[in-house]
Amino acid sequence: MIASLGPDDQLYIRGHSLIGLEGIFDEATKDEQGKPIHQSKMDQELLVKLNEGNDTGTKKLAFMLKASDVVTRLFESGLRQDFSGTIKCYNCHSAEGEQNFAKALEKALTERGYKKCRIYGYTGALSSMYDGEHKTSTDPKGRARDARVEIKRT
Repeated sequence: MIASLGPDDQLYIRGHSLIGLEGIFDEATKDEQGKPIHQSKMDQELLVKLNEGNDTGTKKLAFMLKASDVVTRLFESGLRQDFSGTIKCYNCHSAEGEQNFAKALEKALTERGYKKCRIYGYTGALSSMYDGEHKTSTDPKGRARDARVEIKRT
């Protein structure tokens, strides 16, 4: 089905994200000590730990899916490189910070040969459910669609 997407189609990428994070992750409910955490109140450092197999000493999320991994999954699922529709990173804070998931996704898509699609990220924490007629964001604009930011193609 993904191979049949055309210029008028929209593809939503879902998952949790944080300001400045270049990936998405599943719902985190406990910190590394096993204590319950609430996503909106957690310190980003609770999600980060040293990757024991990493010689550079950089920190990574233990369960993060990098933007390049997302693009690989799209490619392996049949998304054509000439896809000229829209990809929306419907993830909390996906367009916030100097580096962020939406920018990282744009870069990974370009590197993989996807150069025709439009990419959007969002500011604020997003709702998955409708609040009346609209999905919302904690961005001061309120509505999720008003918190949408187009990522410039490189």
